[in-house]
Formats: sequence, C-alpha cells, structure tokens
Amino acid sequence: QVGRLKHSSIVLAFLVKSLSHLMQSPAGITAIFLPRVPAKLLSETSALGRVCRRALPSSVCLQCTWPATARPACSIAVASATLVAGVVGRRLRKSLTTQDKTRPLGRKLRRFAQAMAGVPPVASGSDSPDSLEQNSDDVESQELEAADGLGDAERSEIIRIRSKFGDDVKIRTKADRSAEEEASLRVAMGVDESDEIELIEVDNQGAADDLEEKYKTDKNAAMYVAANGDIHLMENACLALLKQKPDDTEVWKVLTNSRLRLNLYENALDAARQWIVHDPYAIEPRNAEALALVGCHQFGEARSRFSQLATEIQDLDEDMTEELRECVRRTDELWVEPEIGLSRLSARPGEILTGTRAPHFFLPNFADSFGPIKVMSTEGEEDGGGHSHRRKVVVTRDVEEGELLFVQNPLVFGKVVQPEHLERLSDALVTKSITSAQAAALTDLLLDESPLDEYNDVLAKLSDPSYRRKAGPWSTDPEAMNKHLGACGKIIDRCKFTTGRDWVGVWPLIGMSRHSCRPSAHHLCFGDAMIARASRKMRTGDEVTFAFWDIMQPIDTRREAFMDKLGGFWCRCPRCVVEDSLPKGVRAASLEVQNKFEQEGTRMKAINTEVYLEQERRVSRMRKMKEAARLSQIQGYSEGLGSFGDKFKDVDVEQLQIEAAECSRKMNAELEEPYNIEALDPRLVEEWRSVLRDLEKAIAEAGFSEEEENFVIASHTQFYSNVLLVAKLCRDLKTQREVLDRIIPTINAVAPGSFFQMTMLALDWEVTASIENEQFGQPGTAWKPEFANVAAKQKENLREYVRLRYGKELTLMEVDAAINRIFATRDVDDNWVWQASWAIGESDFEA
Repeated sequence: QVGRLKHSSIVLAFLVKSLSHLMQSPAGITAIFLPRVPAKLLSETSALGRVCRRALPSSVCLQCTWPATARPACSIAVASATLVAGVVGRRLRKSLTTQDKTRPLGRKLRRFAQAMAGVPPVASGSDSPDSLEQNSDDVESQELEAADGLGDAERSEIIRIRSKFGDDVKIRTKADRSAEEEASLRVAMGVDESDEIELIEVDNQGAADDLEEKYKTDKNAAMYVAANGDIHLMENACLALLKQKPDDTEVWKVLTNSRLRLNLYENALDAARQWIVHDPYAIEPRNAEALALVGCHQFGEARSRFSQLATEIQDLDEDMTEELRECVRRTDELWVEPEIGLSRLSARPGEILTGTRAPHFFLPNFADSFGPIKVMSTEGEEDGGGHSHRRKVVVTRDVEEGELLFVQNPLVFGKVVQPEHLERLSDALVTKSITSAQAAALTDLLLDESPLDEYNDVLAKLSDPSYRRKAGPWSTDPEAMNKHLGACGKIIDRCKFTTGRDWVGVWPLIGMSRHSCRPSAHHLCFGDAMIARASRKMRTGDEVTFAFWDIMQPIDTRREAFMDKLGGFWCRCPRCVVEDSLPKGVRAASLEVQNKFEQEGTRMKAINTEVYLEQERRVSRMRKMKEAARLSQIQGYSEGLGSFGDKFKDVDVEQLQIEAAECSRKMNAELEEPYNIEALDPRLVEEWRSVLRDLEKAIAEAGFSEEEENFVIASHTQFYSNVLLVAKLCRDLKTQREVLDRIIPTINAVAPGSFFQMTMLALDWEVTASIENEQFGQPGTAWKPEFANVAAKQKENLREYVRLRYGKELTLMEVDAAINRIFATRDVDDNWVWQASWAIGESDFEA
C-alpha cells in the first residue's frame, strides 16, 4: 500500500525506520516486505535503498516480493499500512503530551521518540512485563474468544498487536470479512490467493476523536514549512489538507501564494478561484486571481480586476490602494507582445539603480524578450567554449557591444547557502513539472539533446505563452518519479547559474548556452530576472557564451570546477588553448606564484577575516551615530503638541547645518581611519609583488601577443587582488597604481561588462584621485601636465563601461547612482539591489 502513495520517498524511508523500531516482536523482525514498491526504488544503487538499509539492523532484510523459498508455514501481514501509520502518529503525539504510561504503545513510542531525540529513557515501575500483561488481560481474552478457529500463530499475533496498539483498536480477521473483501484486500497487499498468509486488519476505533487534532498539527507543520521558504513542498501538503477540509481558506491562501512564487500561474489561478468560492468578499483571493491572470498573459482582465479592487478600498486603506495601482502600472509594462529578434526592457534599470523601483513579490519584474539570437545544436566538442549539453546560442545578425540579447525569467530560482540546498531546486523543478504542462515542456527542452532542424525552433517555443507538453504534466508514478529526480538533478548540475548573494537559478536560454573563459556576453540580475548583453562586437553566426564560473582563476582550478561542479566538460575556448601550451619558463613562474600564495593562504585568510569584521564594526558604529543624530533632531517634539509651525519656530537652521556637517565629517573620518589589522605586515606587499614581477618578466620573454599576455595574466588575477588588498590597507598608493595598471587592461580584454570590471575601474579612479590629492595638496608641489584631470578622464571611462553593463540609455544621474552602489557593495554582482524574498528557501516572515 505504501508504494502506491504519491508522496516523497523520504516518507517511505521514515516508515521503514519506524517499523524497525516499533514493530519488534520478542524474536525480532527478520524481513520487511513492501510488495507494491518497485524493486529499482529499493536497490542498493538508489538513494532510497541506501537510506532504508542504513536505517535497518543488518539482520533485517528489505524485500519487494514475498519469497517463496523462505516463506514460513503460516505468515502474518499487517494490512492497511496507512491506518497503522496513522495510529502510530496519533499515539506518539498523545503519549508525549499526556504522558500516558498505562498503554504499552505509549511507553514504546515514548522510548522511540526519546531515542530519536537522544534523550535517555526514564525508568518506571509500570514498564514491567507483569504490568503489561495485567493491563491487557481482559482485552486479550475477549479477542481470543472472538478468534475461534484461528491457529496458534494467528492467536499469538493478535496478542502481540493488542500489546502494541492498546485497547481501543479494532482487529478484523478472515472470518470477519466477506469473500469479496478478502479478495480486494489481497490484491491491495499484493498477496496471491494461493499464499498461506492470514491478513489481519488493524484499525483504531478512537481515531475519529483525534482527526481534528491531527489536522491542526499537519496544518501548523505545513504553515511553518511554507514560512521558512520551502514553497516547493506545499503542493502535496496543501492538497492533502484540502481533501479533509475543502473550505479552509488559510490553506487555499498558502497553496495559491506558493504557486505564484513558483511561477505556476495557471495552477495559481485555479487555486485562487477556489479560494474565492469559499471567501467571495475578501480582497486577498481576488488580488491573487488578478496576479495569476498577469502570469497567464491575460493582461486586460487582470488590469480591470486591479482597478476594480483599488476603487473598492480607496476610502478604507490608502496603502493597499496604492499597491493595487502600482499593479495596474506594472501590468501595462508587461502587456507587450514578444517579437523574436527585437529585445527590449519592460522597465528601466536606471529606476532600479536610483532606488525608485522596488521589486514585486509576485508579479514578474521584467517581461521575457528575445533579441537577435537562435539556439542550435553543437557538433560534439566544438572549439570556442564548452558545456555538458549539446546546444549553443548564436547571433542572427551583427551586434554591437552593450546590445541587449535577451531578458528571461527563471524556471526555478532559490537561495543556496550550502551545497545540499541545490536539492531544493531539483525538487522544485520536479514539483513544477508534475504540476504544470508548461513547466514540463520547458524542462523537456533542457533535457532534449536530439539534433535541431529548421522545424524545431527552440526560441519560438520559449516565446510562446501557450507552449505546453502535449502529454500534460509529468507522471507521478513512483517509478517515474525516481527518474524525474535524476533528470532534474542533472539539469541543476549543468544548467545552474549563480548570480551572487547565494542566489542560484535555471534560465532556459542560459541553460542552453555554452561556457567560455573569454565570454562574448555578460549578464546581470535584478531579483530573478536575467538580462544578457553583448560584451563585445559580434558578427552573424558568432556564438553567445557566458562565464559559468570564476574565470579569473588558474586553468587547473577552472577545469576542476568544470568537471566536478558543472556537469563535466572540457573547455576549448581560445584562452584555454593558449594556457594549455605555455612555455616552460612561463609555466615555472606561474607555479612559483601559486606556491608562494598557497603558503601564505592562512595569513591571507586571517587578513580577509579581520577586514570583514572591522568593516562590520564600522558600519555598526556609523548606524549608531546616524540614529543618535536623528533622535537628537526630534528631541522635544516627541509628544506631537502644537502645530507644525510651532514645532520649528525656534529652530536655528544655521546651527542644524553645522551639526549635520559635523556628523558627516565624523562619519567620513570613520571611513578614512586606517585599519588596525594584526595579521598585516607591510613587507608582504613587496615580497608578493616581487614574485608577480618574475611572472611578468617570463611572459614578456615568451614573445606572446597582447591578447595571449592578457590570457595568462587573467589566470593570476586573484594573486594580484591579494597584493592590491594589502597595499590598500597599508595605504601604499604606488603599489596600488602599479597593480591596477597591470590588471585593468587584462580585465577589459577578458571580461568586459562584468561586475568585477566595474569594481576594479571604480578602485582605479579612487586611487588616481588620491594620488592627485597627495601630489597637488602639498605646499611647493610643482604642477605636472601629465597628471591634469587624469581622475576625471578615468571616471568618464568608468561611466562608459557602466553603460556597457546596464544600458546605454542611462542618464548621467543614473550612471553615477550605479557607481555609488558599486563603491558601497561587497557583493559579487548586482543582486545587492533587491532582496528576492519570494525565492525558494527564502523565509517570508519579513516579506
């Protein structure tokens, strides 16, 4: 019976573990039979099989069929496994809450719970065998009288069941069932009529009294899981609850919202309408319906719903009214017909960079849009890049650097802090594919590796809102589910894309692109919306490649990541080809650099840790200063007495300005104060810089071209960055200037448009301005024409690259806002702008 349940395999694993603890007869269990579970699911090679075998004692075997050779003369099987599991669960809760020690089941469950929690059992005189027999003598005698005609084995089994499950259980033997009931039960349990097996049904007569309590417990557990961000687990949990209480609006709300957060808009629309049936006058379900209509591309109807709701509550809730009007505006933005070959943004990034546009919790923040690109098949391991799939993306016409290539929302998107959190994305992809025909179709596209022809236009499918899997959602058959988990795990391994701040997602077009250590395109993410632009000029047919990993690492480190963490592939980009055939002198110098910094790894880690902690301390102190200044300004007006004019009639504006300037000066002084790092040794700068100079000398003697030089230097960028950090902490402007002059041309050539390029160019401008201030701020310093306005020129250069990354349509104010954000952040890319609280694994307590 267990094998037919449409639940996660972990349920089965837990049941097996429970059986191994709870179903212990005096002689011990020798085998557990699960006849409805596929053999593959319990094999030693499957994850479930390994979990079950670890849970069971070595003396207990786990089998999927009744063994004919090992069958005893008369076996006993406990039917209705779900009823038994229900009894176990209810008794466990009851025994732990009421401390009922009079029932054998309560005691054994308490011991089991204590063992699972690591709590030593409490000794009790009532646990003696004599007391057990005394408590159940009457029930046993009545049962034995009713079981006339049973053999000794059956009688012993009934006594054992009574001792396990207490007095208020109902037991049915073959004598209590009709022939039709007996036949149906044997089919359900997978037992042939010829088998000499007596089936004994166990039911709990008091179960009805505990149904309400069980429902509340299950509902609270589901609500807690949803609030903690595991929204992909809500589908089965909520549907199971709604089978018991179809009118529970709280459960409908959780189900609808979880589907909206997973972008299952059609399913969310169905749930919202069922929610409305049970709560027709509430605002929330009708708002959820309108949100789902937007996701289903029914923009006109959604817009009218939002407008109607805003009109209804405009006199009751001003904040909600404004939110609904914002939904109207965003619906108008998204209301565009996708046109292949013409990519455009439905919202301006400049509004995000300046802080005037906030993310929306449920609506797409950008509409999907596809520019001059198409998806093609690869011919084996082609040059120019690499990946473990058989697809690539190329441009269909000449494109300029900075041109928009595509905008796409993710198939799955979540928070991944630990490696095991990737399993959440895989499980979420399975949930979406077994729930939605549209999600199943997109997942099939990522799994498909068959050759593409002119009639198989992937981009046309991606841009078609009505594209669905013809056979409907994926099957939920247990054997098929095992295959689904493997397939979705494969997609996550090779198609996942990390965007910074622990956000990881799967975007279909990125998932069909190939990696290159000299990418032709760059990406940026606002929330979960992926925006891809050309990093350099491309001609018709050129491949669109992305950096799926940190390309500023040595080639051995990069290839280890490609083989172990991205599905396994061998990159054949021009840069890897050059680094494969380095002259002996360059290779020896490179190894010397790597060995030197590896020896200093502990010290560098200590420096980074102290810098981070010092930054956090300064941020905390600045926040306290800001709060103290704010409280000082409002002191005397907290009671709110008098008119607005009366409150400020005695304020000295000039004095306020002086105080504000003083506060600002203190904060700036806090930022400019030198770091006191114990692990810092100024001699490190020259020591490390000397090793890197030897590398540069070997590269110069090798006779490389300028591009090849940049390739080799790029692989050592992390070592240059370490020198740069120490030089910055030591306020060594000369070394900072020298290192930046070496690595910035390399970054411009290898990774134009990347966020790393933005941070280095910003630092370059800052260092140049500091040098100018130091040179011209001292008395008697001679003016040198070559230093005139160098910082201004470098800032203009930074602005040009900011436009390359974020869009050439940015105004000067928006560009400078982006530069300020780059200076303020310590993150690896642009996703510091928004908190994507709707993502999988993200708690929505604060949302």
